[in-house]
Amino acid sequence: MRILLFAIFAVGFVASSCNKGCTDFSATNYDNTATSDDGSCEYLGCTDPDASNYWSRALTDDGTCLYPSDILFFNLIDIQNGFQIELYFEDEYVGRFLEACNGAVTGCESGCPKIDILDLEPGTYSYEAYLRPGGTSVGGDLVYSGTISIGATQCKFVVLE
Repeated sequence: MRILLFAIFAVGFVASSCNKGCTDFSATNYDNTATSDDGSCEYLGCTDPDASNYWSRALTDDGTCLYPSDILFFNLIDIQNGFQIELYFEDEYVGRFLEACNGAVTGCESGCPKIDILDLEPGTYSYEAYLRPGGTSVGGDLVYSGTISIGATQCKFVVLE
């Protein structure tokens, strides 16, 4: 009889010490009584695969998704006949202006000549603009340079003037 009681007690003790559940305290369904992880943990995070901070383990979107941003450059600098303004972004050529905008630039939807730089991760970037004789890619005067900081899901514009 004692052996039977001991066996029942031992089985009960082992069964109670193997409580399965989510053992990750950062999960939304963390179980502080679980002694063995059963893979049931659920997480909040960005669930959109198009976002730069997508997390495949997140089951519920928490509104923190970040998306690439756009920068648009507009030119208000007068360009003399036979010249152009070449734009370099992070030391890479991205385009040129052959004419200047005749009106004010009020935002990203302006109809002025522009150069689009798309799908940038949030951060700080540098740019330079050179006035050069048309058809050349060396020499000329640096007429504009600077840095721009962008956040997620922003459209920022830079006016060269």
